[in-house]
Amino acid sequence: MSSLVRAASPGRHRGARTAIAAVLSLLLAVAANVFVAVPAANAASGTPISIDNVRFETSKIPDGSRQELTVDWSVPGEASNPVAVVVDLPDGLRGFADRFPMLDPDGAAAGECVVDAERITCTVDPAYVEGHELEMRGSFTFLADVWLENIETVEHVFEFGTVQTPVTVDPNPNRCTENCEFGGWDAWKSGSYQNLEDTISWWVGVPSGPDGIPAGQRVAVEDVLDPTVFELVGEPRVLEARSLAYDSLGRQSPQFAWKPASEYTVSGDGLRVEFTSVAGLGADAPEGQQGITGSVYEVVWTVKVLDLGKAKHYTNVANWEIEGERSGTTTGTATRYSGSGTVVGTNFGKFRLTKELAGDTSLAPAFTVNYTSELDGVVTEQKPITIHAGESFLSDELFRGTTITLDELKPAEPANVDWADPVFVLPDGTRTDRVELAFDGTQGKLGQITDIRLENAATLQRASLGAAKTVVNPDGMRIPDGTSFTLNYRWAANAALGIPAGGGAVQLPLDGSRVEIPGLPLGAVVDFTESAPAAVPGASWQEPVVEPARVTVGPDSADVQVQVTNTLTRDLGSFDLRKRLGGAGSGLVDDPSFTVQWLYPADPERGVYEAGSGTVEVTAGGEPVAVEGLPAGAVVTLEELLDPVEGGTWREPVFSQQTFTIVKGTRISVDLDNELALNTGEFSVVKRLEGSGAGLVPATDAFTVRYEYDAGIGFGAGSGELVVRADGQAVTSGPLPYGAVLRLTELEPAPVVGATWAEGAVFSPETVTIGDGTTVEVSLTNTITRDVGSIELRKQLEGTGAHLVSADREYRFTYEYPAGAAWDAVGPTELAVPGDGSAVRIDDLPAGAVVTIRELEPEAVEGGSWGAPRFSESNVVTVGKDASTEVLVVNTLELNAGSFAVRKQVDGSGAGLLPGGTEFTVRYSYPAGPGFEAGSGVLTVTAGGVATSEPIPYGARVSLSEVTPTAVDGAEWTSARFSADSVVIGDGTVAEIVLTNTLERTGVEADLASTGVDGVGAAIFGGGLAVLVGLALLVGGILRRRRSA
Repeated sequence: MSSLVRAASPGRHRGARTAIAAVLSLLLAVAANVFVAVPAANAASGTPISIDNVRFETSKIPDGSRQELTVDWSVPGEASNPVAVVVDLPDGLRGFADRFPMLDPDGAAAGECVVDAERITCTVDPAYVEGHELEMRGSFTFLADVWLENIETVEHVFEFGTVQTPVTVDPNPNRCTENCEFGGWDAWKSGSYQNLEDTISWWVGVPSGPDGIPAGQRVAVEDVLDPTVFELVGEPRVLEARSLAYDSLGRQSPQFAWKPASEYTVSGDGLRVEFTSVAGLGADAPEGQQGITGSVYEVVWTVKVLDLGKAKHYTNVANWEIEGERSGTTTGTATRYSGSGTVVGTNFGKFRLTKELAGDTSLAPAFTVNYTSELDGVVTEQKPITIHAGESFLSDELFRGTTITLDELKPAEPANVDWADPVFVLPDGTRTDRVELAFDGTQGKLGQITDIRLENAATLQRASLGAAKTVVNPDGMRIPDGTSFTLNYRWAANAALGIPAGGGAVQLPLDGSRVEIPGLPLGAVVDFTESAPAAVPGASWQEPVVEPARVTVGPDSADVQVQVTNTLTRDLGSFDLRKRLGGAGSGLVDDPSFTVQWLYPADPERGVYEAGSGTVEVTAGGEPVAVEGLPAGAVVTLEELLDPVEGGTWREPVFSQQTFTIVKGTRISVDLDNELALNTGEFSVVKRLEGSGAGLVPATDAFTVRYEYDAGIGFGAGSGELVVRADGQAVTSGPLPYGAVLRLTELEPAPVVGATWAEGAVFSPETVTIGDGTTVEVSLTNTITRDVGSIELRKQLEGTGAHLVSADREYRFTYEYPAGAAWDAVGPTELAVPGDGSAVRIDDLPAGAVVTIRELEPEAVEGGSWGAPRFSESNVVTVGKDASTEVLVVNTLELNAGSFAVRKQVDGSGAGLLPGGTEFTVRYSYPAGPGFEAGSGVLTVTAGGVATSEPIPYGARVSLSEVTPTAVDGAEWTSARFSADSVVIGDGTVAEIVLTNTLERTGVEADLASTGVDGVGAAIFGGGLAVLVGLALLVGGILRRRRSA
């Protein structure tokens, strides 16, 4: 597979394809960059060459374009072989490969130029150099591609050795800045002509979408080759792109590579190529490239051009087919562009004879000049030269040493022309009637053309005649002194007599004296006409009478006199006047007749010798009225006389032309338009406010007053609005038509926070009639009432302790609210609310105010505790307009609790027998009371101890009883006494009750007691018993230890 990889042309995109020349330019750029640029040289070894000039066809070119350059060169001194001109191309220029001949002045090939990417080399044929050594020079024109890659317009200087060529270079028009992604392309075909081989490469683009042709599709492309024009060279080749990349011009293009020949088939005649599309590189694309899912294809044929480029323009067609379903045809063109070159050198000279004819004739005869040339004593040429005035005769090449002679035969015809002797004028200014000139490098220059002028003079013969003026002035118009009249005369050209067309004019004086007209060519037929005479103000000249009007000039013409007669008459004109009446107040006019005065001053300079004036009556809307017989030139001024009209004002009368000049035979039409404007008046409105809410209305609040009126005399119905503020300042309307009767209404005022507008507004007066320039004062009164509401506060008492306070007890509250848009803040304000549930009303609260109600802490009540107050909804209330909000405050008074304690005492003779820790049970109970239910309980207490009850409601009366105590051996319980039979529970107190039980001994214990050893004896007995028990326990322990041992 070939290693050549080619990027698509920057110009290839959907709908427009760039010619393949751009691609070749890119290839040339690659080749050119391989070498180091060498400054332009004058020539190869051999004859020194001077590069005189290098120029572009235009001074402003775009980058990326192919431009034509022309190089002028010359050989200083005498040329000798070899003569070769070599020009190296500077950076930014790449030559378009070409080969073309250098032509001599006769069009024959005299050398050849060859152009490649880096330079152009033009070599003169050695055979031409021999014999043309002197003043050798030439020029050649060739094509080169400009490639600076500038992104903005620059002034660039291309340096060709010592020659600098400045040019303005615009950015490449194919540079892409937006929508530069590859969008696929339609089928296309283009061709590129290679001059050196006279071949064309035809490129066919197969239609493709942005992702290429999907893989696996069969593609066929066929070139329709015209065998009479082209001959196929080699086999076609296929380019395949499987990825995209951005080129230096910013455009995304397919990245092509030659497809291996094994992957496509070519028909036997080489004109049809078939292959199967492959998948793109996708994610496997190299860095800097974008893979596509399919592939993009181009097919390339190379053909030989059979006429070797003579036709210059060539066309070729290709057919394409994808999967046998999509198919089409595309056409491409190719053009052969080529340069050109010239060379000239001399070892000979030439002469150029130019004929010049002076004089006043129009003759253009053929003049005969006898011409002889002689070299080394031998006549090389002898002939008559026929030449006309203004023409030149260029001799053949006259080799060094040739001598020429020239002389002319003097003309004799026509008879009315006088001929002077002919004169030859040599380059050095020498004037002679005969030329003898040697081409030896002194007189006749070698290597250039020697110019010789041949002068002849021919003069027409001339004569004269006379003319005079007669003026007829029946109206006695004032003709200025010194007035003259212009008589024109003309004659046509007569080629046979050599008379050119001509003429002139003479001034004829008013006094009728004769004027001579000299210098008329003999034989000329002269026609006489008069120019319009100078205008006489206020008068007109009639058509002049010229007698005779035509004269043929001859030798006796001096006796002829042309008589010109003019008649002058006064000019008259007129004007008419048409009246139109308009304006809103025109209906107030009763009599439509109007008087217009006209006048004009005397103006002799205009032919108006006396002033004039008058009046004319004209009816509005009627027919025009004419004023006749006014002198032309009179400057008439019109003025209308107007009477005042009540209720209206006359505008300035408008004349279509108020001052005008009377024109001869013309009636000037004047339109007079009068407009009677309807007068206007105004009304003003001031705002007044009443009611309790007036103070809430900001002075800046605006109120809209609408007024309406029906159509009246001179005006239509109308309406409008005024905006008046509550600041007491009057607002005035604009001008309103006189007599309009206004109906006034007020748009609904804007709501005012904290207040309500009463229905209806009061205008005073209710209706307004607009006066003539007056202002009617109107007051507008609105009533507004402050928005208020109230709060009803009631007190409710709950809880087990509610009975502890009386129903008429009062409770203290405060209410407060912050400032609002229409009210000030109110701080805490106290009020008393009875506890019997009756309401206390807080009136005149601002609607919208957010009122906070707080209860002050009630006084303490014995036996009860106050809970936190509860509000029915909230203690924060928003006051509603015209509404009373009920707020219920519930206070809870809960009963407090107390307790009682029982202290146990045991008395009696048996008290000592009571085992320690013996418990006694006390039962207690209390009936239901206000705020509590009945209750009971049990206390357990030991002798000498105290037991306290659980909390019991305040005020409960507690009754006590004791459960019979547990029996005690040797004693019996004889009585139980409470210090109080019942106790009333206090507020947080503990009532103490002493419960005394008596325990008396029984039997022996009782007798012992009676001997007096009751206590001591018992103690001794108990102590002895305890010792015995202790000993027994000790012996038992010892015995257990021994058994265990």
